[in-house]
Amino acid sequence: PIYKLWESAIPWHLLQLFPTATQLQDAGLTTLCQSLRQANIRFQRRTVQTVLDWAAQAAPGDVAADQHLRIALAYYLDRRQKTLEIQALERELAGRLAQTPYVLLLSFPGINVVSAADFGAEAGPIEHYANAKAITGRAGLRPSRYQSDKGDKANGPLVRACNRSLRAAILGIADNLIVCNHHFQVLATQWAAQGKDPRHTRVKVALRFCRIAFQMVAGRQVFRHPSI
Repeated sequence: PIYKLWESAIPWHLLQLFPTATQLQDAGLTTLCQSLRQANIRFQRRTVQTVLDWAAQAAPGDVAADQHLRIALAYYLDRRQKTLEIQALERELAGRLAQTPYVLLLSFPGINVVSAADFGAEAGPIEHYANAKAITGRAGLRPSRYQSDKGDKANGPLVRACNRSLRAAILGIADNLIVCNHHFQVLATQWAAQGKDPRHTRVKVALRFCRIAFQMVAGRQVFRHPSI
């Protein structure tokens, strides 16, 4: 697919050296491949051939093509710079995470360096918690209760009095597990078929994660679980 082509370094390199369809055709397959090799960009000849096939059928350039090219390249260079900065931050996070028992969470499918570091930073030393319920209680992962005269509503929205940063870290992990972890994907699908509110599913996955995380981090071990 075209969108996958533009995610690689190949089209951006060719765009900077051969910005028009005519220049691509004049260069030819051999020259384009040599240019990519000199830039140390991995490629397949069939990919470059696909570019040439497109160039042969391309419509004439727009009158503002040069301006569009400058804007596109500026966006690309900005994105590349930000990607390098993000990667540097993730390496720093990984170094700090490796000094804590929270690094064990990386063995859990669906949890990456960023989410594990976020959870570990907000939760703090695991020794401060007697059990997993202490973590979820601090994060306010429980429904509020409204009582007035004879009225008693026990299933209100999540409580307001909590550590919101810790709650956000846990719920962010829950979202990742629902999407990236097969075990929790199946559970979420089953609960959806039962008509459960998606918010209920999100919190339930978060509670299960906290129980697993506590056993892993406090026990300094990789927890045995169907998702691992």
